[in-house]
Amino acid sequence: MRTEKTKRIILAAFLLVSCFSFDSTGQDVKTPLKYTRGESLTVSGRPPFTRPGHFHRIDSLDFTNLPQGVKNSSSHSAGLNIIFKTDSRCIGVKWNLRKYNTRANMTPIAVNGLDLYGWNGRSWQFVTSAAPVPGSENNTATLINNLDGEMRHYRVYLPLYAELTGIEIGVTEGSAIAPADPEYLPVKKVVIYGSSITQGASASRPGMAYPSVISRRLNVETFNLGFSGAAKMEIEMAGIMAKIPADSYILDCVPNTSPAQLVERALPFIRKLRQLRPDTPILMVESIFREHGNWDHAVGARVRQQNKSFKDVYEQLVSENFKQIYYLSADKLTGSDHEATIDGTHLTDLGQVRMARQIKPKISAILQLPACTRSGF
Repeated sequence: MRTEKTKRIILAAFLLVSCFSFDSTGQDVKTPLKYTRGESLTVSGRPPFTRPGHFHRIDSLDFTNLPQGVKNSSSHSAGLNIIFKTDSRCIGVKWNLRKYNTRANMTPIAVNGLDLYGWNGRSWQFVTSAAPVPGSENNTATLINNLDGEMRHYRVYLPLYAELTGIEIGVTEGSAIAPADPEYLPVKKVVIYGSSITQGASASRPGMAYPSVISRRLNVETFNLGFSGAAKMEIEMAGIMAKIPADSYILDCVPNTSPAQLVERALPFIRKLRQLRPDTPILMVESIFREHGNWDHAVGARVRQQNKSFKDVYEQLVSENFKQIYYLSADKLTGSDHEATIDGTHLTDLGQVRMARQIKPKISAILQLPACTRSGF
């Protein structure tokens, strides 16, 4: 018969060769990992003008004349991801939030959690997510166990609706972890300016926001400048966007901008962006049609007028021989079955993927990417 001490020794040895086991409550029992600051790995999707050590999308130095909604959302890490390589058989993560946030139409994983993707030799494949502890700003999780120990590339998507104050990636002792090799990093850059839908509402997890889906499908670096309840084409945002040396700009900023604001702001905004980036293509995207607008005739009329005002601006620019300007109507953005939203406005994973499918071929053609990337997926 084994003594109780012998049993404990055997259990400890087992835990040393695996990343974790489970106790009777289902909670993971972790072995020690060595942690590396995410900042020292490859951070993708972060504008070049933000301060080191931060995972913000606009620097506070650019806040002058921006509305409070943009200021508040700009600290959220939507779209940012950390790319690295490791031969570890286990990957863990520690992440810290300024504040644990909640949104009625989103999951805690999407708002405060993380996604792990791995390179499978052909594409970036979803691996798993890390859920935050409810109400906690400080979180630790084992992402994946029992990997094969081969050197592979991974990427961790950061929270969509919370400010990240720190993140560390954990690997087993004796394994390597390093920034991504250059061939795994996109060359082309796309800036997407928009509303809460662009920011990621209401994807189930961070990697499913449509700018990130486009990034993986086209192998481009996307900069998510989606601001919940905001993005009303303030002229200052044209200057901020132009500070990112992009290969294309996408304007998905109609949903929160009133018809009157579009008439007043859209033309000066686009002209300002073109003045600052004279050779960069611009894609104008109409607002999705809000589902309750099919029943609430006032809402439906407002969305139609928003899109008409935006289209009028596009036609004005074309009539002026404005070069490198493109347009995408709302007709097929989210499908025709009325099943793509969580609340009539904000997109589920299905809606986010449909949105990406419509934008992807346009961007592929604009950037002159291989013909195989110009169809749906």
